[in-house]
Amino acid sequence: MFKTETTERIARLLCNARGLPPRPASRLLGAALLPAALATTGAAAQTDDVFAPPSDAAPQVEPEQGSPDATPPEGQISIGDLLRSADQFQPNKRLGARAHLLRESQQVADAVVVVEDPADAARVIGGWTGLSRVPVLIDDGTLLAAENIARFVRAFDPRTVLYWPAGEREPWPADANGSAEKIVTTLARTLDREGDIKTVRDLLGKMRELGIGPNGVVVIDPDDESRIAGLALAAGRQQLVAFADLQGRVNTSMSGNEVRALGDRIQQQLARVGCEWETLGDEIDAVTLVGNGALRVDLGLDEEDTKALTDLIGRHRGGIGNRWAWTGAVFGDAPTALYRAMCALFLPANSAWLFDGYGRGDPWDLYDATSAGRLLQQAEFEYEIHDTPSNRVRDWRRVTADGLDADLICINSKGFITEFYLGDGPAHPGDIPILDRPAAVHIVHSWSARVPGSVRSVAGRWLEHGAYLYYGSVDEPYLQAFIPTPKVVGRLLAGLPFGAGARLDRSAPWKLNVLGDPLVTFYPGAKAGQRLDAEVRYADARPMDEIVAERLRDEDFTGALRALTLAGRDADAARLAAALLADRPDAVGNDAAFWMIMPLYRAGRDDTLADAYNRIDPERQDTLLLQDALWHAGRRALAKGPSTKMEGLLRRNLREWEAEHDAVELAVHISSRAGQREAVAFLETVAPTLEQEKRRKVVNDAILRFGGPSRP
Repeated sequence: MFKTETTERIARLLCNARGLPPRPASRLLGAALLPAALATTGAAAQTDDVFAPPSDAAPQVEPEQGSPDATPPEGQISIGDLLRSADQFQPNKRLGARAHLLRESQQVADAVVVVEDPADAARVIGGWTGLSRVPVLIDDGTLLAAENIARFVRAFDPRTVLYWPAGEREPWPADANGSAEKIVTTLARTLDREGDIKTVRDLLGKMRELGIGPNGVVVIDPDDESRIAGLALAAGRQQLVAFADLQGRVNTSMSGNEVRALGDRIQQQLARVGCEWETLGDEIDAVTLVGNGALRVDLGLDEEDTKALTDLIGRHRGGIGNRWAWTGAVFGDAPTALYRAMCALFLPANSAWLFDGYGRGDPWDLYDATSAGRLLQQAEFEYEIHDTPSNRVRDWRRVTADGLDADLICINSKGFITEFYLGDGPAHPGDIPILDRPAAVHIVHSWSARVPGSVRSVAGRWLEHGAYLYYGSVDEPYLQAFIPTPKVVGRLLAGLPFGAGARLDRSAPWKLNVLGDPLVTFYPGAKAGQRLDAEVRYADARPMDEIVAERLRDEDFTGALRALTLAGRDADAARLAAALLADRPDAVGNDAAFWMIMPLYRAGRDDTLADAYNRIDPERQDTLLLQDALWHAGRRALAKGPSTKMEGLLRRNLREWEAEHDAVELAVHISSRAGQREAVAFLETVAPTLEQEKRRKVVNDAILRFGGPSRP
């Protein structure tokens, strides 16, 4: 049950239609939303004290399922009635209001479950009962997965992190048909423990009966490992599922015929189950594509008219007609895709960071970040703004060296796939900050999302560094294709979901992609549900703190460092790393040093980080995420004064695709410490290693600025 103040808060947020400070609800909506408490019936949450997976995973202790047709006690309303109260709004705001209310109504265990296998993640999701949930993430042993888990844990701040190791449990089906069937049966368990749901049509019928959906459709490639994210989003947002082979690969293009076939397949599946989808404001106003297919489309006779896939799917006439739904796309390997889904479902947004790389005058003033900041202030969002004149590249590097801790990031820039221009020149993917917490990124910029699966691109690096939602261009869209930044912020604060709030309302299909869940909302004061003081129990699962203690007792310092990272305990991991390097240097080998870098970076222990980095084997020192952390730490360290130790480490770790820019940046510090001749000597060692002439030119031009070559 929700207490009175929770229901009043939901009403107040829902009625906040302009992104202004909360105001009293309208009489119409207030009468519907201000009873004494919110009755959660049917698919609604129960407040039992145990979360457990289905019976094939562990001894089962399930919550009792509420009766779908139960009549709420006097003074209470059902979740269905609450969702229907959003029908008074226009379709784009109605979509956001329903997504927001459903997410605020969920009851969430104060825990995060970490598993090693997508099939176990599906078991955890299958244990969600109605609106009772627990977040689950996948640890595949990689640095990227560990960093994303840690990032989520820091933002979610659970009472406990449980680690559920892989065991001899039923594997995920190997074929596409079996995979699709598994997804449907798992969704069925979240709606009906009696097992009466067998098909997607049955899912639709149950959602209608309970009055909680459908709230969109998730289109899943059943052969793709990202399918686990589709399962999570369908279960978490009470959406239908459809299945399709998403053509191509993330960094490639579909043809016009392929996108028309995909659109037809989605529409045919919706029609076949009897769903209302054809117009905005009906049952299906959101489409989420989940798979590692192509994200841009080449149209026209010459196939050179490039459009964004997410602006074509959800339209009539093969993608060129009127819109019937707003669309987003989730991709990535299983751990990454699921991370993006969990962020969308369980993390509210209450802070923003804006950087305006534009100058003054027309048309740049329309996109002014400072104007957007006034709306954020009125909505009582925490926010930080960097605008003219403090919007140069060196300003960017200074304010991002420590990483970013914000829920929404808005940037105005110009540029191309691998560079973004700020107030006085270009920055590069290596300048993109490492996120302390997951963030949604909106960037006014050309070409940034052309190849979002590549860390060499602007979008790819933001996603690598922890963004779970991204809005950017696959081609040259022209400035007017972007809603001005203050208006985007206002639309999001007013309750429009990201997929609709970032897009122009009435426009032809164009070049801007929504990468992530299109239903993420940014209502001020949101909580993303009510925390339950409930036990979360799985056979063989252990609290991460217990694992840390055990590994320390066994002097498995690598394991302890990694476990501390997964638990979001960066300060403890950094203290352990510093103590080992000082007191037990013999115990710090390649693996232990490898897992020290990220917590040391976040703790600001740059000198200790340099010591640890030098202990990593050379072939692992070029791990891009570690190198990015090293360069951000190096900027902090060198800003305090000369450091030959850090200089030398940076010299040996010029990043492969940005070596010319790294070298020029480092040469400035070398020149300051030892003079221009020393800087030139360094640059002359770098230039011959660059194969492309345009990259050598960057270095050679810098040599001229430092006084010219050492030999005429």
